[in-house]
Amino acid sequence: MATAPAIHAGMLTESRKEARADTVRIVEYSEFPRRDSDRGLRVGYTRNVSGSGVCLGVDHPESVGSLLRLGIRGFDGCRTDARIGRVAWTSVRDDGRHWMGIELLTDVANAAAAPNARLRFDGVLAPSRPS
Repeated sequence: MATAPAIHAGMLTESRKEARADTVRIVEYSEFPRRDSDRGLRVGYTRNVSGSGVCLGVDHPESVGSLLRLGIRGFDGCRTDARIGRVAWTSVRDDGRHWMGIELLTDVANAAAAPNARLRFDGVLAPSRPS
């Protein structure tokens, strides 16, 4: 049986390609790369998590396509490894709360290990271009 499409700002999906776990975690996030030193960390929370993305509840949405640096806190409150993600869609609820679908692209440790690599939107570190 086919799943009805879900429509969000910036995205139309036919069905989920992988399982999501309904998990609530605190997430600190900021623009990536950071261009404005005045803009500090923002805080949101996860609604669900999968291997390739998260759904975040936030007070202020980011633009679809924006890159974010995410620090997802574990159950013990400690921050896990930082991740880079792309805003895939946004949605607003009647109560003014915003939801953002974030496609996880890579973790910061892997990006630092390959400093000359280019980040592709499909989550793969692309080979660096010749100088």
